[in-house]
Amino acid sequence: MKDCLSYNRIDISLKINTKKQKTMSVTKVWIEEDCTSCGICEGICPQVFLIKDISTIIEGVNYAEFSLQIKDASESCPVDVIRYTDETGLNH
Repeated sequence: MKDCLSYNRIDISLKINTKKQKTMSVTKVWIEEDCTSCGICEGICPQVFLIKDISTIIEGVNYAEFSLQIKDASESCPVDVIRYTDETGLNH
């Protein structure tokens, strides 16, 4: 019986953590001026970001599929120029 109680606690904890990790899907991505082309964004999400002379956004990508990576790239940008809109219309 003790094992069942432990399992149930773990199972409940996992369900709570999963709900907390749900994020809004990204619908639009852009890069503001002053990009330094450091390559961090492309390293995190090459499906969306491409470094040429400056970092650019690859068009025609379903950004929702890469929401977590886009948000990670935005938070990792050393000059804070990666912006995105989530499914609620909120700009970040």
